[in-house]
Amino acid sequence: MSNEKGFTLVELLAGLLLFSIVTIAAVSLVVQSMHNSANAEATNSLRNDATYVTQVLRSAYENGTLDGMCLEEDQVSHNSKTYKLVSGEKEIDLLLSDRNGIKDLQFTSDESENTRSECFNSQSETQTLQVKFTTFNDRDETFVLDTAFYKPTEEELNLSIADPGPPIPPEIPSPPSQCKENPGLKGDYYGDTKINDSVYAPWTYCSPFTVHNGSLWVTNSVNLNSNGNKDLFEFNVEGFLFVDNDFRTDNSTRINVQKDTDIKGSITLVSNTIMNTRALKANSLTFEHVSILNVMENLNILQSAIFKTNSILNVGSSMSLGSTTVQNSAVVNVKENMTINGNMLLTGTPKVLTGGNALFKGEYLSENNSQVEAAKDVTVEKKLNLKGNSKLYAKGNISINSDINIQDEALLVSDGDIHIKGNITPNNGGGTICAKGSITMDNPNKSSDIKILPNDQKCQK
Repeated sequence: MSNEKGFTLVELLAGLLLFSIVTIAAVSLVVQSMHNSANAEATNSLRNDATYVTQVLRSAYENGTLDGMCLEEDQVSHNSKTYKLVSGEKEIDLLLSDRNGIKDLQFTSDESENTRSECFNSQSETQTLQVKFTTFNDRDETFVLDTAFYKPTEEELNLSIADPGPPIPPEIPSPPSQCKENPGLKGDYYGDTKINDSVYAPWTYCSPFTVHNGSLWVTNSVNLNSNGNKDLFEFNVEGFLFVDNDFRTDNSTRINVQKDTDIKGSITLVSNTIMNTRALKANSLTFEHVSILNVMENLNILQSAIFKTNSILNVGSSMSLGSTTVQNSAVVNVKENMTINGNMLLTGTPKVLTGGNALFKGEYLSENNSQVEAAKDVTVEKKLNLKGNSKLYAKGNISINSDINIQDEALLVSDGDIHIKGNITPNNGGGTICAKGSITMDNPNKSSDIKILPNDQKCQK
């Protein structure tokens, strides 16, 4: 049998079968691609939460507040749990991503004998503590983190080093050593060094590039590059680092500055960069693409700061920034006080945690699932705008010195008192203001449906 165009029934059936096979293969590729993308996103979420928990534990250990702490979980709803460290009346909430959890927390040191693996029962004299735990999600995916914490001695904590300014190198600087792997490349420098090179990459210098027993002064811009992620490039300075212009990284680079870093221009860290320095000062900062910045003491950014795309910032002392944007699952951990001298914008699912006071001198806008937590007081000098499921929480008091707009499911929560000096909006679709102490409103809005909950010992942040 054949149709008008001369195709037999067998040929038509064979064509339909071939079309079905191609369609199924195409759909399978799309489904597999979506599955791989979802797996990558879940892995990043578990890794970010593990890094965040590590910083919380490290801060408690270094401050001597980890003693007696045990990991506990609470079943909030059928599909939701919260996690915290508890010791008597002391609590440290662990703000994990939705559907993520933590388990198998273990502490190990030479002098600690734990009766429960999820508890830390001894602030021993040893200065190194081994910590291991697992983050997991509701799809049974896990991420195991095994690390060690170091507690500084009293002598190290009290050590104060003045800013010496740029190094004064010899009038005739010593030439770089010869690169053993590739004699055509420059090698290391020794002693205080002043150079004008701008490109530090596998085709210009040996890796790791190191200034031994001295500081480095670059009178040009600095651009670090790892050749499209093919070669990891390391940049090490055993003293201070001074750069007269901009400082930028591309691709995967590792930067270690034993003392302070002073950048006269902007600093841009992208594409899986890891930078460690004692202190950092720069005109502006851009920080993204799963990069990590560890500042052991103070961070001072004079103008704008941008954190995004799963970047992680850890500051061992205080932080002062200009206008600041935190977005796209970025995490900011500050051990002591935090000051934002310009406007603050939080969007996506970022977390900002400070172990001291938080002062916001400009306008504060938070939306989506943004979370900010201060261990002491929070002060917002200009308008506070909380939207979506965003949260602003203080274990101390909260002072809003201008207007406040809190809507949707947003939360403003204090374990102390809340004082709002400006106008309060919206009238409809308002969020929640809750305090374990008093709530004072200089201009109360009686027409608003915002939930005002003073003296509420069950405030949920």
